[in-house]
Amino acid sequence: MRSNWKFLTSAAVGLAASGLISSAAFAQISNLGTETQGTLDIRGQATIGPVINGPTSDYRSDTGGRGAGYAAFSDISGTSIFFEAGSMSAGRGNGSKSVTEVSFDVTGDTPGGSIDRIVSTVFESTFGFFVSDFGEFIDDEGLIPGCTGATLPGCARTTEGDGFNVFGKFGSTGGVGEIASTSFAFEILYDDVSIRNIGGSISMVRNADGSIAFIEDLGSGADFLSTALINFGNEDVDNYAKIYKWDRTLFTADFADPIEFGETANITYRITTETFSNAVKIGRPATTNMIVGFACFSDPLGRGGGLRALPGAFVAAIGNPADATCDDFVNDGTEVDKSYPLGIPIVRDGTIYFGGAVPEPATWAMLIAGFGLVGAAARRQRRTTVTA
Repeated sequence: MRSNWKFLTSAAVGLAASGLISSAAFAQISNLGTETQGTLDIRGQATIGPVINGPTSDYRSDTGGRGAGYAAFSDISGTSIFFEAGSMSAGRGNGSKSVTEVSFDVTGDTPGGSIDRIVSTVFESTFGFFVSDFGEFIDDEGLIPGCTGATLPGCARTTEGDGFNVFGKFGSTGGVGEIASTSFAFEILYDDVSIRNIGGSISMVRNADGSIAFIEDLGSGADFLSTALINFGNEDVDNYAKIYKWDRTLFTADFADPIEFGETANITYRITTETFSNAVKIGRPATTNMIVGFACFSDPLGRGGGLRALPGAFVAAIGNPADATCDDFVNDGTEVDKSYPLGIPIVRDGTIYFGGAVPEPATWAMLIAGFGLVGAAARRQRRTTVTA
């Protein structure tokens, strides 16, 4: 099931009518819609999902109190498209997956012209592993329950007690093998064919000698993450966190088959996140700490708290376009609210602009003036060529 707009919003039409945005810029875009999916795999329960355009989030526990969850949200409001996606898991045999996408049709409506690329945004985000205390603790307000699968978004990173080195793969001799994994893929699709894929994965593995290793796939070539994403890097806390992060990044994707006059193509902006956990404590005594794997875009996990963020804080935050940022996983909760809108797509001079923050009207006016100058120069060049 898809949330679908046959044509653009009244707000966009209003901007066009006001003269701040040329109506021609919107004429080539139609069938703007969003879709979300979430899937859970909880040990001891049947696989849950996929849930298409269902709850924006779902977090569940296994019989041991660990569990998994996903967050998937996309909403069109005025000239903004709010976009979030994420997955988390912890414990024995728990997994989650989320898919969030925005799609629209583009029609070439300029005789002799073509549309041959898209310019868009990858939001600042994070993915990786951290150790959280699943036990109870006492603060000024009294006894606070620890994390469970049902409250994973409230699980804060700890730097106390057992760390990565005490965990192994559940059900294996000596705990050898993959303990947990996390991955994400950001894609632009042209008529359902991927034309740009920026993604990565990390697996945490226990070796036969008892050491912990991380097997990483961080892309290659132009899509190598440190090349494709601004300030891509890690914020590790030895034995307690393995986290990668990056800043908001503009990108382009070229069309091998340009959209010519009278032709229509479908463009899809999709983010997939997936995590899985097989973690178990090796030996005795038992630990209240647990490994949490996560992958998130645009703060779907609503951290926003301090080192001991209260469980369940995420539930009220999902769908709020001003959630605290994902970098709270790294910085123990800055509680700085940011919004993450994609602007309604427009077409200018053969390029689809599907950007980040929606420009202010004055900015639109300057953009239109700039586009006008570029167009005038192009027309002058064409006239000169013809005269010659």
